[in-house]
Amino acid sequence: QVRSGTAITMALSSAIMAEIATRKPVGDRLDTASTRTPSPASSLETPPRTLPAGFIVPVVCRRTFLEFGEAEVERRRSASCGPRFLHEVTEVACRVTEVIYPGAQVTLASAAREAVSVGGVLVIAGEVSEMLHVDSLLEVRGDNATIPGLQVAGSGHLKISGVHIAGSVTATQASRLDMRDCSVTAAAGTGVLACGSSHVSLSACRVSGCGENGISALDESSLTLDNCSVERNGHGHGVHVASSGRSTLTGCVMKENGRNGTVVMASRGGGEGAVALRECRMVGNMAYGLAVHAGSAVHWEGGEVAGNRMGD
Repeated sequence: QVRSGTAITMALSSAIMAEIATRKPVGDRLDTASTRTPSPASSLETPPRTLPAGFIVPVVCRRTFLEFGEAEVERRRSASCGPRFLHEVTEVACRVTEVIYPGAQVTLASAAREAVSVGGVLVIAGEVSEMLHVDSLLEVRGDNATIPGLQVAGSGHLKISGVHIAGSVTATQASRLDMRDCSVTAAAGTGVLACGSSHVSLSACRVSGCGENGISALDESSLTLDNCSVERNGHGHGVHVASSGRSTLTGCVMKENGRNGTVVMASRGGGEGAVALRECRMVGNMAYGLAVHAGSAVHWEGGEVAGNRMGD
């Protein structure tokens, strides 16, 4: 695993820089046949240093991006810059682009802080027991990952993909949550909750098996749902909009939920919600497919409402 702040700095010999400068890129490799004379700019004034035979820079792996001090070297960097080439390099500046958890970090929170500090991506691997709390800009990718819940607060902005959340997801205050290719299941209450002035965007996500509503928007929050499935949420609605914010659902399926497939009502603050439904399906729900309360506006642009127990 790679820790933040990892940097290896050594001096590039003029001979090595000269050799690199004369190589021409061929596809994803370097042409070593060229013998043209290097320009003075491609050499460093520092004396050469010999590395031990077989030396391998320990931070070099697929999760690390290498930046060389010389622009010419960076431009000519290619797949051939593997361990053999690095045996010869005497100056490597290494920038962490991914922080892996579980790893050397003690907690998920510390791994998240580390990813934020280096401007990198937090990769969660496998099943972990800690909830994820975010209050700043963070990108998360899952590697067969499961977490027990997440919360975005303040002015935080979380971009998360490929993670299974076995619990609740909450966006509060002025936060932003972008989820892609995720699943939310088994929340005791609402699966995904947007409140305050937050904005929640879900793309190709599945929300199912939650105790109350699948997805809820309250206060001044807004929702954007694209090609999502909201189904079999036991005692609540599939999608529940009680917000003065604007929400858009495109290509979504709300089916077999304990109450309405989608319900739109005036917000708790007394405003009016405006919801656009585009090519959505609301089928097999225990109450109505689509229920619109007084004081709310719904824009319908095709789709299907059928087979709901109390009406369509």
